[in-house]
Amino acid sequence: MAPTEPATEELKLSALIPASPNAIYAAWMDERRHSAFTGGRATVDQWVGGRVTSADGYADATNILLDTGRRIVMTWRTADFPVDAADSQVEVSLEPAAGGTRVTIHQTGIPIGQGESSKKSWRVQYLDGMKRFFTSRESAAKALREASKKGLLPTPGMRRGRRPIVGPRPNVITSSGGVAAAALEERRSRSEKRASERAERKARREEKRAARKRAEATEAANAKAAKKAKKAEAGQRAAKQRKASAPTVVVPTPTKAATPKAATPKAATPKAATPKEAAPEKAAPTKATPKKAAPKKAAPKKAAPKKAAPKKAAPKKAAPKKAAPKKAAPKKAAPKKAAPKPKRPARKK
Repeated sequence: MAPTEPATEELKLSALIPASPNAIYAAWMDERRHSAFTGGRATVDQWVGGRVTSADGYADATNILLDTGRRIVMTWRTADFPVDAADSQVEVSLEPAAGGTRVTIHQTGIPIGQGESSKKSWRVQYLDGMKRFFTSRESAAKALREASKKGLLPTPGMRRGRRPIVGPRPNVITSSGGVAAAALEERRSRSEKRASERAERKARREEKRAARKRAEATEAANAKAAKKAKKAEAGQRAAKQRKASAPTVVVPTPTKAATPKAATPKAATPKAATPKEAAPEKAAPTKATPKKAAPKKAAPKKAAPKKAAPKKAAPKKAAPKKAAPKKAAPKKAAPKKAAPKPKRPARKK
């Protein structure tokens, strides 16, 4: 015959709490509020496999399933459990209801003779305590102040050195309404899968970031090279423009130097003026004036020819002086008046 399992007790109780399921779940997972509504110091690890203590260490539990705002499943044992007794299992269900949340506590695997005491502890410490705590904000603040005065609130140093316990204890008792070890294993595999997915996403992000940096570096190098090439092209265009404009800049210098050479004929004009002075006897001076009119057209470039013209006009004034012989003709006609010469014979008479 197969060995019979030791007999255990079971309890189930519920109450309506004037708060939302998420508010109750958050208060359960917060050490300060958990300590305030239970009236005893509590520590809570907010992950699967984390340890939970309550009533100044009287109860010791381990989270095996956490469904935010819906359900909390954990192993549970108290200081009154026999040493060889297995842990019991507690399931806390949070169901929305009119006026708040229906909180149901179902515990299985309680050692014989401890069912009533466990039921009383759940009723007084948890259900009644949550009713008082969630009645109003003032009641919650008052509960926190009282717990602080009594020294029930945990301090940061209390959790130093604590490590989460991974997985349920080996003597977890499961029932038809409880959670089996397979469910915990499935949850652990999902968490590992999520961790691997996060690692893959992080690797992809790093790869994209590196590719973006490489693209930015390449773009900056191309922009720098294009700017350099554009600058060189501009320099070449400027050099070509300077070369193209160089003749126009250099040509004026020889023209300025050539103007004095062209001015030599101006100096040669006095030589041409000698025949004008030598021909006063004839009407050559009158004909020489149109010949000098040609340099006068070129003279507007410089005012020198205009000044030279009055100097050469002097021979024109001197011409009348040499034309005096024309007026001397009447003097030669004087013999016509020499008629008195025949008077000489009269003297002979």
